Amino acid sequence: MSDDQVGYGKPPKRHRFRKGQSGNPRGRPKKVNQTVRNTEAEILKRLGEEPVMINGKPCTALELELRMLVGKAMRGELAAMKLLDRKRDAAGLLKPAPVGGVLVIPRAPSLEEWEREACESQRKYREQQPDDEDIAQD
Repeated sequence: MSDDQVGYGKPPKRHRFRKGQSGNPRGRPKKVNQTVRNTEAEILKRLGEEPVMINGKPCTALELELRMLVGKAMRGELAAMKLLDRKRDAAGLLKPAPVGGVLVIPRAPSLEEWEREACESQRKYREQQPDDEDIAQD
């Protein structure tokens, strides 16, 4: 057998790995430094707690952000509505619908009561209007 054979597990020489060259030249990506992530979280936390003056009233940047989100949701922006619902759910403000309960079914009227109520409600329609008599005579 020579080295020039090509087949399963034996690619042509020009497609094989070169000597001294890695099969993964770019290598595995480096790990993200956790201290960078921590500092970003700290910065976001500080910015959210930073006081901002709106119309002479102090509020936090986070409160301002939520007020703007509520305003967008009230104007009908669907994305803002969905985000606000997720935030309310995470805060525990959305209460699930109660499970169970009592269904009250009214007592069915007797035939005589039903006829009396039907006659009373239909009385104004059974009385002929003066305009209707003129139309009927023509």
